Amino acid sequence: NRRFFYKALGAAFLFLVLLFFVSWGSWREEVTIANVKIVGTASVAESEVRAFVDDALIGTYWGLFPRKNSLIYPKDALERGLFENFPHIASAVLLRGSFKELFVEIKERVPSYLWCGSTLLATGGEEQEPIAAPNTECYFLDPHGVVFAKAPYFSGSVYFEMYGALSGTNVFTEKRHAPPVGLLFLPLGEFKRVVAFKSALEEAGIPAEKLVLKEEGDPSSRAELTTGRDAEFIFSNG
Repeated sequence: NRRFFYKALGAAFLFLVLLFFVSWGSWREEVTIANVKIVGTASVAESEVRAFVDDALIGTYWGLFPRKNSLIYPKDALERGLFENFPHIASAVLLRGSFKELFVEIKERVPSYLWCGSTLLATGGEEQEPIAAPNTECYFLDPHGVVFAKAPYFSGSVYFEMYGALSGTNVFTEKRHAPPVGLLFLPLGEFKRVVAFKSALEEAGIPAEKLVLKEEGDPSSRAELTTGRDAEFIFSNG
């Protein structure tokens, strides 16, 4: 028993010595991130991204190893955190340029469509021309149908407009942003089919202007697509 005790004591001592030297080495300037380079920002302020990254690199793991160490910095948490905290960011990739340099590559969402609410009013009369509700706030959708930012007012059909209840699926797990930011217009597969139909019309020389889901909350409901030639296409998006 005494022999076992001394062996265990010796092993613990060696472990602590090893831990001390590993911890000491992790603080070496040669492996400490000193420079962060950010590329790809346009709508998102570079200073905000830098501040977020700098803040995430403050502190230590268990009081022993610095988070700024380029070998053990919180890469996955930073990439996910940038995605969750900045709706304009579609993805963020962190790469080590050297032991002292960190690259942050940002890919922003591309404004592709407008979501302008769950309903589209009509003018009344015989024609029943569809119009947006007064003071309607529109939001940008990215190519995948994700609502990510409030849009300014546009005169004319600058972007293809979509109307209808959002799917309720939120791409942000932490839900830091007030709805509708983060919500999908339609499940991704359904959205791709709608966009493909729109593209097919445009390739045939028929400009598409608006899409209206006819029944709120039902992704298999009928949808109505209007064009610049006073034509309507009514179809099931399920």
